[in-house]
Amino acid sequence: MCSNPGGISCALFTCITSYIAQQPHENTPWVWYATHPRSALAMIATPSKQQRYVYQRLPSVDSDGKMTVRANISLHGVKLNGSTVRVPLLAAAAHVKLAAALGKCPVRAIFDSNCVKALGDFFNSLQRASGGCLVVELLRLQTTEFGALLERHRLRPAQVLDILRTVVCLVLEGACEVDLTPMIVHELTKLQSLHVSGGNLSSLSALRGSKTLLDIDVSGVSITHRDVNLLGQMAQLRSLVVDGCTGVISLTPFTGHPSLRHLSAAGCPNLRQVGSLGTIPTLEYANISSTAVSSEDLRRGLKGFMGIRGLVLDQLSFGEVEGTIRTHRTHWKVQRLSLKDVRCPRYTWVATAICLGDLYLDGTRLIERELSLLCSSLIYLERISIARCMWLVTSLRSLLALKHIREVTVSRRSLLEENGVAELCGRGVRCHICSM
Repeated sequence: MCSNPGGISCALFTCITSYIAQQPHENTPWVWYATHPRSALAMIATPSKQQRYVYQRLPSVDSDGKMTVRANISLHGVKLNGSTVRVPLLAAAAHVKLAAALGKCPVRAIFDSNCVKALGDFFNSLQRASGGCLVVELLRLQTTEFGALLERHRLRPAQVLDILRTVVCLVLEGACEVDLTPMIVHELTKLQSLHVSGGNLSSLSALRGSKTLLDIDVSGVSITHRDVNLLGQMAQLRSLVVDGCTGVISLTPFTGHPSLRHLSAAGCPNLRQVGSLGTIPTLEYANISSTAVSSEDLRRGLKGFMGIRGLVLDQLSFGEVEGTIRTHRTHWKVQRLSLKDVRCPRYTWVATAICLGDLYLDGTRLIERELSLLCSSLIYLERISIARCMWLVTSLRSLLALKHIREVTVSRRSLLEENGVAELCGRGVRCHICSM
């Protein structure tokens, strides 16, 4: 390890260390590292057959002056900060410890590993000879067999457990019951975001009583309505994704939820009741596409969607909703609306969303008269997609009145021979003409 308190430039530091690493002298170590004292630029030399390769590693610095290190960890080594080349575990750990020493505080870390042994060894290397001080704080950890990782270090000195307890965002791949127990959740006192994908996890009961979780993604997990009730009781929850969960049949437990902002239940084949979403005052985004929602329940939900910013209703079928929307004195505040492959009697009710910026009507039964009405009403529209609209025959000239339009997508078969595409392009509008 070398450093120069006098403060040489990073460029000169790189030249000097690269030159030293390439020297064939027999006393030159095969694997070594050096760090710049002010920038934490690390030069790491590793062997490959008869030559040495030298790599630069520069942690990113956040606005508050703290450093962030990203690492992909395996038994074959560590890829640091987006590098495609792996370096030895010990060299990578030394670099992180040096960065922490320079910053005089733990380094923020984003780690990804599907090997429990490699991750445990890396954590041991980080905390070895650290004097009991934390070297890293885990902003995000993506791994498998999290329960096994905790159990492996539970009976050892608490330094590795101290690292794991700092995790803010935990992504579990192939999770099972032992990866998410009440004891584990209780230990993760800083956990704010939990993402679970695949595996055999069949219950979220371990989350009961959690006061720190703000963001939960359990897409494709075999949860039940009992779990939905549990999630609805988490008053601090801000974001929930339950896409593809067959056990979700109703969102009634979220009636009047005080803080939920983002909810996605796309592809839940048994979901029928969503009317309660209209009672959530903080809701900004909802995705209930490809569900079994009935027309009546959807209309109840639409009554309360006046303050929502993003709404996705793809692949739904519902009856007349225009009367339901127009009975309100206030207009929709939605800025992004997706109605891809939606079947409804007419689409003129969308004109009540006067703040709309992005509109997706692909695969609908939209006709030219409705398109003209929408263009005359939605004066802030920036992006519109009307591909695969089999009933639509248009020149797109109605879009010329839109001052903010930036992007248009349309099928070639929907375009009249004499159209306004050239004029739109001349104004800087990106026109995508699809072959479908």
